[in-house]
Amino acid sequence: RRNLGGGALCYSGYDSPQHPAGCDSHKYPVLHKIHVVLFSLTIAILGTFLLELLLMMMCLGPRKFFKKKFYVFDFAIVSTSLALEGAFFAHSQDQLSALA
Repeated sequence: RRNLGGGALCYSGYDSPQHPAGCDSHKYPVLHKIHVVLFSLTIAILGTFLLELLLMMMCLGPRKFFKKKFYVFDFAIVSTSLALEGAFFAHSQDQLSALA
């Protein structure tokens, strides 16, 4: 282990001379706050789009809604995006790297 400053302890194999702060996820707390704000904004926008599509489905009825290819495509993209954002947020990077 070696101390990189700011209280960050890195274990050998995880840090490198080219990227000494690679193991310190909170070296720049402002970036963490920006990440949280952008993630929240993404969820809010996708949630708004999904709500719009669900209201449209209720107004038109499921039969008419699913006859329109563009509505079905839009619904699939928005719901998949929202699900993936939630999944990526819920799992750590180590667990996601196992998918690759």
